[in-house]
Amino acid sequence: MSLWHGHGDQSLYGTLVNMVDQGYAIGQGNWGAVSRFGTDNAASYRYTETKLSPWVDKLAFKYYKYVPWEEIEQDEEPLYLPSPVPLGLIGDGIIQGIAFHRTVLPKYDFKDLIKRCISLIEGKPVEENIIMPLIRGCTTQQINKHDYLDLLTKGFGELFIIPNGNILKTKIEVLGRSPFKSFNSLLKASEGKDKKLNVHIDDMCGKDIKLVITPKNKKKTSIDNLAKDIWINYITSKSKFICYTCDENGQINQLGIDDLIKLSYNNWSLAALNKKIDDLNKINKKKFEVNVIEIIRYIFEKYKAHKVDDIIKQFHQISNGKTHMINFDMFDANNKSWSVIQASVEEDDIREICQKKSIQSLIEHKTTINEINIQLNEIKKNINNNDQLCLNEVKGMI
Repeated sequence: MSLWHGHGDQSLYGTLVNMVDQGYAIGQGNWGAVSRFGTDNAASYRYTETKLSPWVDKLAFKYYKYVPWEEIEQDEEPLYLPSPVPLGLIGDGIIQGIAFHRTVLPKYDFKDLIKRCISLIEGKPVEENIIMPLIRGCTTQQINKHDYLDLLTKGFGELFIIPNGNILKTKIEVLGRSPFKSFNSLLKASEGKDKKLNVHIDDMCGKDIKLVITPKNKKKTSIDNLAKDIWINYITSKSKFICYTCDENGQINQLGIDDLIKLSYNNWSLAALNKKIDDLNKINKKKFEVNVIEIIRYIFEKYKAHKVDDIIKQFHQISNGKTHMINFDMFDANNKSWSVIQASVEEDDIREICQKKSIQSLIEHKTTINEINIQLNEIKKNINNNDQLCLNEVKGMI
């Protein structure tokens, strides 16, 4: 594993544990307390197994071969995984990075992110399709009037994160935990001679949290007042979110979640375009080969040349000093423009084709120039319509 991380196996394994926790990977074995309530850490990596979640594979690895690759550590790897929306924002909870500037962002439901992405692509007002963060087992509330919108458009905002729960006749159930809060203070209130509460942990290792709280003195304690005290003083958090990014020049910028979505979508759609251009290059190569085969077939049928040297000799004779030129349509992704280039058929091209295939197979070759042109026209159509095709693909993800 150390091949993929400059700080060695342990640093990478910690990331892998988080990926299993957040649903990006499927784990087998003891991966620890998923709820992170207790101190049940994951087993050593020699005792665990994992594989990529199918939804990540489908979303981010379709076009990964068509993005820039660099030798970042010891092996060449893609600079990013092309996804229509940022992978790190998908799911529930928070995502954070700490360097000279601390970035803390909430996560969102995948379909909500896709809907927001479509809204941005279609140029709708930013006030439409405002999406709210998704925190497992919690409800969020704006502290200021436009915090949800400011997170999307400006990259900062403040939210109350309030764990869900039930207030019953004789007990209180807490069904979630803010990522910014622990239950340590609540547990301390249930310990020692002066304990005020009885706290029973019903689930500390599953994805769902359930704490059952009862007052020590049931007759003198109001359940409603106790619940209010617990939610205000123990489990609700006032949380600040902010997004910093670093560009290629090392410049620190503050971006909104909308900016991240647009950047991710643009990189993904460019990768999709590069895939189509790669298909174009492959069919152009096939077009050149079929043209060479047509020349060989013509020489064989007209001059009955059965050997490679005889075919090449006749090729020079029928050329009579002229060059066989073949036109190819090429697309420049940077300028989004088409151009025509020409390639000449040389003696080496004839020889190479004859050495790859038998003369008989060349004669029986069924693919024609017309069939190649039909395929080329279809690929050219897809390249010209890449923006709409990508938008349609994203709409199909809802």
